[in-house]
Amino acid sequence: MQRDISKLSPQLRRKQSLELFACRPKPLSDEMLSSWLLRIALQNGMKPQSFCNMLWPRQSFWNRSIDRYVSLEMMTALSVATATPLANVRQLSLASYEGVLFPAIVRNGNTPWVLPLGIFHRKFLRSGLVFCPSCLATGEPYFRRRWRFSFATVCLTHAVALQDSCPECLAPIQPHRVEMGNRNPYTVCPVYLCSTCRYDLRSMPDSDQAKSSELKCERASADLLKLAVPQLRIASEHFALLRHLLSMLASRRARLRPFREAVSLVTQQPIVIGWSHQENISLSFDAMPLAKRRVFLGAAYWLLEDWPYRFLNLARSSNLRISDLTRDFPNMPQTYAAMAAWL
Repeated sequence: MQRDISKLSPQLRRKQSLELFACRPKPLSDEMLSSWLLRIALQNGMKPQSFCNMLWPRQSFWNRSIDRYVSLEMMTALSVATATPLANVRQLSLASYEGVLFPAIVRNGNTPWVLPLGIFHRKFLRSGLVFCPSCLATGEPYFRRRWRFSFATVCLTHAVALQDSCPECLAPIQPHRVEMGNRNPYTVCPVYLCSTCRYDLRSMPDSDQAKSSELKCERASADLLKLAVPQLRIASEHFALLRHLLSMLASRRARLRPFREAVSLVTQQPIVIGWSHQENISLSFDAMPLAKRRVFLGAAYWLLEDWPYRFLNLARSSNLRISDLTRDFPNMPQTYAAMAAWL
């Protein structure tokens, strides 16, 4: 059992943390910062809240998305406590994709491509943490960085659809809330149990099989994130274009309705025309339920298959103007601007 160091000063807590942590697991492939932090805490028999209070006393932690932003001081303390290079700790954050998926992480608000969690008093109001049951059941269970992105809807390893909530109670996945309310700082509760009803997420029924086209396109997007620095512009332009197409397909603008109808007819996805929130307010792509995002991604990838001819033909038949193609596209690649001029 861990020694109780709650009465030590913050300096002594950090100084003694290395020797106190009997288990110091290293980050796994594509692991999120929050997932790694959970594994460290739980493998040492501590609840995530107690663990964080020990490392960062008197600092709030789980009331925000730590995968989007965590201070350098906190990352340094975690690096020292686990004997992990600081550069490796930084790599676990979603901020490592700045300049590729988004210009910069938005600290107080939504960041493009990052699934919103809707955090309120350390609770997730939105299903922004998705997972693959088969991945959690294989080897050491942990949550991948790719699962936090809105363009990730299928598991590239098991070829099934990802899941965004507990099938038993329909609550968002919140592994940081294990045994919340229990004053005992220690726990053996694993990350694969629903924190609301304790359902074993590994035992979920088989998910929908992913289509071969889905796997091909999402794998291509995932591979772009692995490009070396000199080729990052290629990845940046790909995701900028993909996001713009999704914006056009999900838009409620009347001028784009003929275009959406044409895409819907060819792809046989009526939701591309009729998607709206139950209060008749349009939702951004990132805030859509996972099943709906699969539909819009499929339509966008279909447009990219024969780029730009398929897109231009539908735009012309829908009587779109150049302004319709370039509106609300702040980071427009020069190649796209030149293509729009062909209209």
